[in-house]
Amino acid sequence: MRQLFILWCLILMPFQNLKADMDRMSEGDVILGEKFSFESKILSETQHYMVILPRSYETETSAQYNVIYVLDGHLPATMIARTAMEANYGWGSLVPNSIIIGIPSNNRIRDYSPVHSSVGFDGKNADWLTDSGGGKTYRAFLRTEFIPHIESHYRSNGHRTLIGHSLGGLLAINDFLSKDRLFQAYVSADPSMWFADTYLIKQLAKIPEGSLDNAGNLYISNALKGSDTGHGATIKNNREKKEQFLKFLGLVEAQSSGKTSIKMQHFPNETHGSVLLTSVQEGLRHAFTGYAPPDYMEVARNPSLIVEHYRAFSKRIGGTFLPEERDVIEAARIALSEDMTDNALELHLINVGNHPESALAWWKLGEYHEKTENKDKALAAFSRVLTLMPDDSEVKEKVESFSR
Repeated sequence: MRQLFILWCLILMPFQNLKADMDRMSEGDVILGEKFSFESKILSETQHYMVILPRSYETETSAQYNVIYVLDGHLPATMIARTAMEANYGWGSLVPNSIIIGIPSNNRIRDYSPVHSSVGFDGKNADWLTDSGGGKTYRAFLRTEFIPHIESHYRSNGHRTLIGHSLGGLLAINDFLSKDRLFQAYVSADPSMWFADTYLIKQLAKIPEGSLDNAGNLYISNALKGSDTGHGATIKNNREKKEQFLKFLGLVEAQSSGKTSIKMQHFPNETHGSVLLTSVQEGLRHAFTGYAPPDYMEVARNPSLIVEHYRAFSKRIGGTFLPEERDVIEAARIALSEDMTDNALELHLINVGNHPESALAWWKLGEYHEKTENKDKALAAFSRVLTLMPDDSEVKEKVESFSR
């Protein structure tokens, strides 16, 4: 019962945030789940998409963020990504705060399938696959139109993650196998590996060993409780489905040069539909393996550890990732409590250097100077907070108290 309650809290949390942010619309704040339209020349149609910005996006106007793209990105799918990110984004963050882009397809059968095939998952002719085979064109749309559009409008740090489910998961794998990958990390939730008589597995088998030399990250989930889509069993039986997934995994590992991190999980108690929430949470955790900061006490003893940690992480996966300000604050708190005052100051200076527009970072620096009885520097720090929060009465009182 407790697990069910926690799950409902995770599901409801972003919807409560959505209402709160929508209530602030008139104040000009970032709106959670704001919808936009984009005219595609390649697809000759209007593409709609949804944007969920990090909470700090408007207050830290120089900060850059990795971008998570969600296929089938209607509200539920995009909110699942948000929920999974929030669940992993706590103290000792496992994933970075991110921009989330939900992009629904106008014709997912057309857009997500790599080749045309009229054969369904049961081996019989399927009318619903009539439009299949437009995956190459859709990837061209992403590459030359949509991703440049997003990165010209939002502050991206250069790292991209793609989340796809079912046929969307197939598109994710297809892009992963391509020489011109568009993303650095992929979450493929119960992908339609059966498509076109296991087309992607057969294509992968043709690739020379070691030829998958692009650095990257791939997570695949496999739901083994059948399908809840109304189409019947996803494939003849779960054993055959699992064998296909394992064959694909074996081929990827054999063809990879070792630069790619690959993880596959089988879920015997999840259906094709229910596996998405777990897949996104586990997939994002895998995509950002190693993101969590070093032990706070170790950082308190040696502040350069946290700087080097994120520098190495950024180099390994691509993009620029800075230490989370709350992690640095916690390490500084421990340093000060252990009488390592110089280290505490160094950590606070790292924080305001990385987050110069964060009122919290400057406030904590002011508190440090207050505790170490440096009135002039405390005044300077709290004055900086006041420039960032000019209407905050508590900040005004702090500045006035140090100005006397």
